[in-house]
Amino acid sequence: AAASWDEDKGGSGVPEALAAAVEAENLELEGSAAAEQAVHEAESKRRREAEDAKEALFRSLPAQDWRDGYFVRTDWLKHWVSLDVAEDKCDKLDNRPIMSKYLRPDPKKVGDMKVVSKPSWEALKSRYGVHEESVDLPACHLCKQSIIDHCRERKARSDLEAFALQLRALLNSRPEPRPDDDTAFWVSKSYIKDVLAHREAPTAADPNGLEVVCSPDKSLPPDFQDQCRLAKNMTPDRSKRRLVSKSVADLIKSKRSDIPLFPVNSDECPICCQALEAVAAKEHQEREVRTELKKRLKSVYEEQHLILKKGQMYNLVDAHWIEKLRLFIQCTQVDKPGPIDNSNLLVAALKSNELGSANPDCWNGQRLCYDPLDLSNPQPPYVWVTQPDWEYLVSQFGGGPPIRVVPTIQDKSEGCVRIEVNRGSQFKGISYNHHIEGFCEPPVCREAVKIREARELQSRLKYENGTLSIVRQSRGTASSNLAVGATRRLRTRKGETEAIFF
Repeated sequence: AAASWDEDKGGSGVPEALAAAVEAENLELEGSAAAEQAVHEAESKRRREAEDAKEALFRSLPAQDWRDGYFVRTDWLKHWVSLDVAEDKCDKLDNRPIMSKYLRPDPKKVGDMKVVSKPSWEALKSRYGVHEESVDLPACHLCKQSIIDHCRERKARSDLEAFALQLRALLNSRPEPRPDDDTAFWVSKSYIKDVLAHREAPTAADPNGLEVVCSPDKSLPPDFQDQCRLAKNMTPDRSKRRLVSKSVADLIKSKRSDIPLFPVNSDECPICCQALEAVAAKEHQEREVRTELKKRLKSVYEEQHLILKKGQMYNLVDAHWIEKLRLFIQCTQVDKPGPIDNSNLLVAALKSNELGSANPDCWNGQRLCYDPLDLSNPQPPYVWVTQPDWEYLVSQFGGGPPIRVVPTIQDKSEGCVRIEVNRGSQFKGISYNHHIEGFCEPPVCREAVKIREARELQSRLKYENGTLSIVRQSRGTASSNLAVGATRRLRTRKGETEAIFF
């Protein structure tokens, strides 16, 4: 090809510049190919050297004499062998899983370890490092104390199984002794269950049978607690002790002489008896209070909706406090709620003329930050309660301040649509969803009134797809709680229809 090129170059008259450029490009391509070949050869050489080194280290792993070797985890060796020599990134040597608590090789885990020679162990340590909490485990230093402990554990487990068989046989052979049996003994009920279930420390609930001994209540004064600990009387809590026969007590004494046993006529701890009586009286009182609250405040507890009636006064209570009251009634572990707190429903009057009264101290200068007469919100942050329910709540919990609402409702103004409040998320009925007339103590703040008026104006200008009826009210049936232009859904024979009153 070069000869033909030279002939063509001489015969065809190719420019010398072009011939030089082609010649230079060919030289550059040859140089890059040579460089790539050199890199490839170097990488291949490095890989062969790494493979040879790993192969040599692998062949040096077996120890000539196992007493001169060191233990390594089997799973670590398998992971090291499976790695690619190009990466050669392995975790540090970690022998903690095969170590005993005495920092020696655990004989119970010989299936999880391999013996390697000392040179290979030193090579692995220098290349990959050792975990800071791991130690070298010479093969000649198997932990003898671990073997002794294991034998003791097996012996104790065997003795416990035999003890459990004897105890179960005695308990099943005769009925439980009566309290008037002078030969019976009280023993910890949890200890009996632990023995029958073959449970030892630390999984046992009462390994030493101390639940039958009185332990002072932390609510007692410190001096009473000290007296109770020194006396070491029998606990008055019968749920922690069991009455057993004399033969069972003798068997327990023969196996464990340190287990406390009390004769059947032993006296209970008088200090703890008083404490238990006080706790029982308190629980009985709280149970009666919960029952009375559930009975008196059934509509509030069961989240029932309330139908507003003509001429009645209602009170508002913060919804968060009502939720605490419901939790107290439902759960015995929940503490009694504090005084009623309606402060979240009130806001301070910003201007003196906003009080609407000649007395500047009227209602402590506060206003309602919500309009309770606006029924467009199905889940407001307050709950309506009747006046008797409010008086009962104040007598039980105290607090306040009172927020009174008196809606003015006409008898025949709503037709078949009832005005209902306390409508939760599960309410599926048809109710009035607009503003009604009435008065509140304290009055509603101006910001809430402006928001309500703007929403009403927006709802009047909004038309939804449906049947729209224009109804003119007669003078005799004019409703004081229906403003001019207010909309309301009416139930008719053909279904529901939207009406605008003017």
